Amino acid sequence: MSSSSKANQTPESGEPSTRKRLLYFVAFGGAVIAIVVGAAALMLGDLFGRWNSGTLREPKGLAQGVQIAPFLSLNDTRLFPYGIAPSGEAGEFYLSLFGGSAVRKVSTDGTMRFFAQLQAPGALAFNGGVLYVIDYSEVGALTSGSLKRIAADGTLSNVSESPAARGLPLFAGLVADRLGHLYLTHPENGSVWRITEDGTATLFWGAPQVANTRPSTTALAYDRLNNALIVADSANGTLYRLTIGETAESEMIYRQQGFDPRALAVDAFGRVLVAAWQGDNGFLYRLETDGKLVALAEGFRQPTGILYREGIAYVVSSGTFGLIGGVEVAPPFRVDAVTLPE
Repeated sequence: MSSSSKANQTPESGEPSTRKRLLYFVAFGGAVIAIVVGAAALMLGDLFGRWNSGTLREPKGLAQGVQIAPFLSLNDTRLFPYGIAPSGEAGEFYLSLFGGSAVRKVSTDGTMRFFAQLQAPGALAFNGGVLYVIDYSEVGALTSGSLKRIAADGTLSNVSESPAARGLPLFAGLVADRLGHLYLTHPENGSVWRITEDGTATLFWGAPQVANTRPSTTALAYDRLNNALIVADSANGTLYRLTIGETAESEMIYRQQGFDPRALAVDAFGRVLVAAWQGDNGFLYRLETDGKLVALAEGFRQPTGILYREGIAYVVSSGTFGLIGGVEVAPPFRVDAVTLPE
């Protein structure tokens, strides 16, 4: 038999055809991809969902003299408490509920009462009897926020028509200075904007790129003693102090690789309080005046707000990994009162 006739014969029994070999290859490749994707999903589930796998850990002090007491506990499944700001009344403060579509006023004994209805409120700032809020379009990681004001009677209005006050991503920060100017961060482009009472918005400062890593400006705090802003760059593990004037004079006051600051406050002595994320664990730090970072407490759930008042830091545990990781994060969501050492 000629070679050409052999080539036209069908394969002998037991030998797979070319089509079958291709199907086997595709099936094997699909199985490998499924295994890799499944492993990755399990890893992400472990990273973002460990709070659901067992009993929730209790925040605990790490420095001598730190005392922690639960001040407020929220048991609804998707409230996600987010921002905190003083109310101007002794001992009371405002709390935004990102998943609860509202801002509530909280009294000294932890009692909450409704203040204003919004879509998905995030960061808060209070000045001159007016509460300012970044209100997002929906509850989710890819939401878009706009800057609004809430009058004392709960009336809601826009602050500025500038594009800088709209299209804000999750984790944008907000604070007011002693002159009533508002400052907000834009995490996606590493900027800080200043907005005057008439709604004029100007670019105040842009964070530098560090070792090819783009900045992500998130938390803000006002340092009244030095008339300055404290700004967190979560992408580069950096804290800056910006002296307030016609332009910003910046000073790097702390940097550490892997440091993820998400909420800031300044105590009565000008020391910076920092809530930072580390995996599923949230830490409370204090940056001393000599530049040393001291761990005060841990065990908070993705903290997004700090309010300092008379030696106590009120830390908001938001549970926002439920948004980022797409998993259900079990309540309670808490505000803890952390009594600080001198």
